[in-house]
Amino acid sequence: MSRVIVIGGGIVGVTSAWALLNDGHEVILLEAGQDIAGQTSYANGGQIAVSDSAPWAAPSVPFKLLRWLGRKDAPFRLRLRLDIAQWHWLYLFLLNCRGQALSAGTERNLHLATYSLSCLQQTRSILGNDFSYDDSQSGIVRLISTQKEADAARDYFAKHHQDKKIVWMEPSELAAKDTAFRSAVESNLIAGAVMGATDESGDARIFATKLATEVENRGGEIRTNCRVTDFISHNGYVQGVTTEHGDLLADRVVLSSGVASRALAKKIGITIPILPIKGYSVTVPITDERNVPIASCTDLKHRLVISRLGSRLRVAGFAEIGSDDACDAGRAAAARDRLEELFPEAADYHLFENWTGFRPMTPDGAPIIGEAETLKNLWFNTGHGTLGWTLSHGTAQLLTDMMAERKTALDVKPYKIKRSYVSGRLG
Repeated sequence: MSRVIVIGGGIVGVTSAWALLNDGHEVILLEAGQDIAGQTSYANGGQIAVSDSAPWAAPSVPFKLLRWLGRKDAPFRLRLRLDIAQWHWLYLFLLNCRGQALSAGTERNLHLATYSLSCLQQTRSILGNDFSYDDSQSGIVRLISTQKEADAARDYFAKHHQDKKIVWMEPSELAAKDTAFRSAVESNLIAGAVMGATDESGDARIFATKLATEVENRGGEIRTNCRVTDFISHNGYVQGVTTEHGDLLADRVVLSSGVASRALAKKIGITIPILPIKGYSVTVPITDERNVPIASCTDLKHRLVISRLGSRLRVAGFAEIGSDDACDAGRAAAARDRLEELFPEAADYHLFENWTGFRPMTPDGAPIIGEAETLKNLWFNTGHGTLGWTLSHGTAQLLTDMMAERKTALDVKPYKIKRSYVSGRLG
C-alpha cells in the first residue's frame, strides 16, 4: 500500500487517517494547530443526527432571513461582503432552496448519514467498550414550538411515516417519557416532538483525540503544529507537501482541513465552493441530572442543538455568513438563555464556556470527496458543513474505497469536486 499524508486533524481528517490505516496504508496526519480537534470539532453540538441531516437550504430560508434581521437569537445571519466567492456561493445556495433541490439533498444526506453511523458502530466494535467519548445512543428529539407546525407534522406522520425509527410524540408523551421536558411542556414551549430513535450523540473532540491516539498506537504518525503551505507536484502528480518545517514526500495526499481547504486548493489552481459558516456553542456544568434530557435534542425554532456530554450540558447552533472570528457575547448569551428556558433547573448557567468556530459548508450541503482531476494523487474529503460529526465516518470509508478502486457502498457522483452544486443536478 501507499504512503498517505492527511492534512487536517479535525474529526474528518482523523477518521480519514483511521480508515486509510486500517486499509493498510502508511499514514501521516498533519494538523496546523497545537491540538487534535482544536478548531471546528472542538465544541460542536455533539449530535450524530441521521434523522435530521437535511441541508440547511430550504424554500423558507430566504424569507426567514429577512424576518430574522437584527435579532440576536436569529438562527441565520448574513453580512454581505465585496467577495465574488461569497456571492457565487449565495447564488448556488438560493438555487438549493427550491423544493426539488431540498428533496434530493435530503435523500442524499440521509443515505450518507445512515452509512456513516454504521461505520462509526463498526469502529466502536473494534475498539471495545472502553472507547468512550461522553457518548449516548439514546436518540435525538426534535422540538416543535408552534401549534401550526405541530399540527402539520402530526398530519404528515399519520399519512406518510411508517418508519418506527422516527416517531411523533405529543407534549404529554414527551414529558412522560423524560421528565426533564416537563417544565418546558408546562410552560407551553413545546407543541410536539419528533424522536429519531437510532440517532446518537457524543463529544467529537474527545472522540477525535482518542482515535488519533489509536492511529499512533497502530503505526500511524500524528504531527501537530505542522502547517501545510503548499503542495509538491511534478508532471500532473502530487508528490508531497511543503510545511513550515520542511518538505514531506508521499504517494498520495488527502486534503481534509476544513475551511482552510479552499485556500490550499487554490494554490494548485482548484476552486472549491466552500464558505466558512460561523457557529456558536455554550457549555455549562450540570447540577441536577434529573432535569437534563436523556436524549440529545434540537430546538427547531432557533435551530439550536442540545446535548448532554458527561457532566456537561451544551447548546450549539446559529449560522453566520461573512462574520469575523470574534465571539459575539450577545449571540452566545441568546443560546444560553434558550437552554435555561427549556431546562431551568438542569445546570449552573452562571458558569459557562462560550465558543465559536467555522464550518466548511458547500452550497448544496454535501461534502466533497474524491481525487482532483487536474492533479493526480491529490484527494479531497472536506466541506461537511454542520454535519462533520454525522458524516465523517462514512466519507472516510468512501474515500478509502475510492482510493483502492473498490466498489463503494454509495454512489459517489453527488460528492465529486466538479459538480453543479445544486442538489439533483449532476455535472
